[in-house]
Amino acid sequence: MRAALRALHAWTGAACGLVLAVIGLSGALLVFEDDYLRATLPGADAPVTTDPVALGALLERLEAGPRGAPLHVVFGDAGMALHTVQFARSAGAYVDSEGAAVVAWREPVRVEQRLFRLHHSLFAGEAGERISGWAALLAVALAASGAVLWWPARRAFRPRAWPVSRRRRDVLAQHRDLGAIFALPLVVLALTGAALHFPAEAQRLLAVVMPEPPAPSAAELAPAPAAMARPGDVDWPAALMHAQARFPDAQLRIVTWPARPGEPATVRLRRVGEWHANGRTLVRLDPATGRVLATVDALALPRAERFFHTLWPVHAAKLGGRAVDLLTCASGLALALLGSLASWAFVGRRLPSRLRQVPFGADPPAGRTLGP
Repeated sequence: MRAALRALHAWTGAACGLVLAVIGLSGALLVFEDDYLRATLPGADAPVTTDPVALGALLERLEAGPRGAPLHVVFGDAGMALHTVQFARSAGAYVDSEGAAVVAWREPVRVEQRLFRLHHSLFAGEAGERISGWAALLAVALAASGAVLWWPARRAFRPRAWPVSRRRRDVLAQHRDLGAIFALPLVVLALTGAALHFPAEAQRLLAVVMPEPPAPSAAELAPAPAAMARPGDVDWPAALMHAQARFPDAQLRIVTWPARPGEPATVRLRRVGEWHANGRTLVRLDPATGRVLATVDALALPRAERFFHTLWPVHAAKLGGRAVDLLTCASGLALALLGSLASWAFVGRRLPSRLRQVPFGADPPAGRTLGP
C-alpha cells in the first residue's frame, strides 16, 4: 500500500511539478505587489482620501476626459494610494487624486499585471485557469500523501534550505523535509486558490457544509431589476454620498458604471468587520437620479457566502500584516522548490551517475554540461 502511494505521489509530482513551481514563484512575488507599486509609481504612497465628495469629483473628471466614462474605478487605499481605472478590456491607468494619469497602458504589459496573469492563468486564458485550479487541488493531495510518507522517516528530518547534492537520495530528502515544514500553509494556500478558480463549486460545497435558513432580508439582496433604473448621467458626488449614508461605517472601494442604458450603477464598499480588501457590500443606484435601488450588506449574507468572501484575502496575504506576507512568500518559494525538486528527482533517475552526484553549486565534470 505504501509503495503504491509512493509511486502515485512521485508520478503526480513529476507531472505537475513545474506548473506548481511557476505558480508558487509568481505567487511569492505577488505578495509584494503593493510594495513594488509604492517604490516605482510617484504618489503611490501619498495620503488617501475617503471623502465621497472628493472621490465623486474625481469620477466626474475622469468622465470628462478624452476617453470618456471608464468601466470601473478601484479607489486607492493605505497599501497603494493611486486609483486604478479600467477604460476598456485592455486599456487602463493609475491616476492620482486629481485624475491625472501617472501610468497608462493599452495592454497588460506592466510587470505586476503579467505576473498576475502568469499566476492565475499561466498566460493561457480560461484553459490556464482550469489548469491552475486543478494543480492547486493536486497540491493538496500531494501534501496529504507526502505527510503520510514522511511520518515513518521523521527521525531523519533535517531543516535545510537546499539539498546537499544532486544525488537523487539527497534531492528526495530535501523535498520530503521541506514539504513537512510548509505542509500546513501550502494546504491553506492551495485550497483557497482552488476555491477561487472554481467559485461556483466551492460555494455549493460551503452551502452544504454550512447550512443556514434564508435571511429575513433576502429580498433586499436581490439585484435591482433593470426596469427600476433609468438612463442618465450619474451625479457621482451625490451618488457616493447616498451610498456612504446607507453604510456610514464603510469605506468606498469600487465604482462600476452601468453596462447598458437602463441598468444601475454600482458602488462597492468595505464595512468594518469585512476581511475582503475591497469589500463585498454593494449599493445599486439609479443613474438618472442617484436614488438607491438596492443594497447588499456583506455582513448580513448567509454564513457560507461570508466564509467564501474570506478566501481571497487569506490566499492573497491581505490579513495579518508583514508577518503573514513573509510566511506566504516563503510558502510560495517553498512550493517552487518542491515542484522543481520533484521534477529533478524524476528526471535525475535518467541522468548519468556522474551528473547526479555533483554537489549543487559545483562545476560539472570536464567535457560535460548540465544544460543549454
